[in-house]
Amino acid sequence: MLDVIVTRKYDKTHGAERWAVIDEFGYVHSFHDKREDAEKEARLIMKVTKAIDEINEIAFDIIMKLSEEERKFLAKYTGGIIMIRVIE
Repeated sequence: MLDVIVTRKYDKTHGAERWAVIDEFGYVHSFHDKREDAEKEARLIMKVTKAIDEINEIAFDIIMKLSEEERKFLAKYTGGIIMIRVIE
C-alpha cells in the first residue's frame, strides 16, 4: 500500500497554496481547493494501491504453483507482463 498525505503546498500553476496529495516518495498527485477533496483522493489512492498489492500477491502465488518449465513459458509467452482489465 502506498502511504499518502494531504498538506498545504504551493501550486505553481495557480500561484497559491492549495491542498496537495503527496505520496511517500514525494510525488505530488494533485492539488485541490478543498481539503475534503484532497483527503478523498488520498483515501482512494491508498485503497486502490492496497488492492493492487493484493492482486499481485494472489497472482504470484498462482504463478509459483507452476513448474519451472511452465513459468519460463509463461514469461516468454507474455513478455513477462500480465495485464488485468479494470471494469468500471
